[in-house]
Amino acid sequence: MKIIAALRVELTDGEQARLRGKGTENLQAYLKWLRAYEHFNSATKEGNARAQRLLEETVSLVPKISQAYSLLGATHWMDMFYDSNKSPKNSLRQAFELTKKATPRG
Repeated sequence: MKIIAALRVELTDGEQARLRGKGTENLQAYLKWLRAYEHFNSATKEGNARAQRLLEETVSLVPKISQAYSLLGATHWMDMFYDSNKSPKNSLRQAFELTKKATPRG
């Protein structure tokens, strides 16, 4: 949601509810997402990188899991601040594309 706000993507109230409300029945994917969320919230370059790896594994298990795409977009956004990517422009592009996948219209 932070990425969506930062990119000024406007969602209706219903779209926001659907984005938050959809989960997965795949327990392995959900547990990976939880671990990724924890690493992302550590607010470190290393935690962000671990979160990215876990989220990539999550979307490979469940390709339509919006929460994973949203958080994965946020990790690419944070790459710019952590100077983790040689191309901040590429990080921003990836953040935008992944966030689009997280939205109901994406």
